[in-house]
Amino acid sequence: MIAIISLFMLQVLQPNYNFGEVKENKVVTHIFKIKNPTHSKIKVLSVSTSCSCTAADYPDEVLPGRTADLKISLDTKGLKGNVTRKIILITDSDDPYLMLSVSAIVKP
Repeated sequence: MIAIISLFMLQVLQPNYNFGEVKENKVVTHIFKIKNPTHSKIKVLSVSTSCSCTAADYPDEVLPGRTADLKISLDTKGLKGNVTRKIILITDSDDPYLMLSVSAIVKP
């Protein structure tokens, strides 16, 4: 099977990140490297997360041919066991959605 990737959107090499085992009441962070393979700047309009325990620090835009950091923080307060949170980056590109996720096993 062949996967088709749009050349008109931001790309990330590893869209899913696993923190492994994490203690409850800790905040862990991961930086996704997002790349703009196009010849035009791509504006980041917003970032949505599937839970208020997940926060994103993101750039306003990614210049052509450049890479930018998308910092995701996961607050494990009140979480237990296997946890997966989704992140949706929304841009002004032809293919505007970039889906990412972080996961962890939260231990007391």
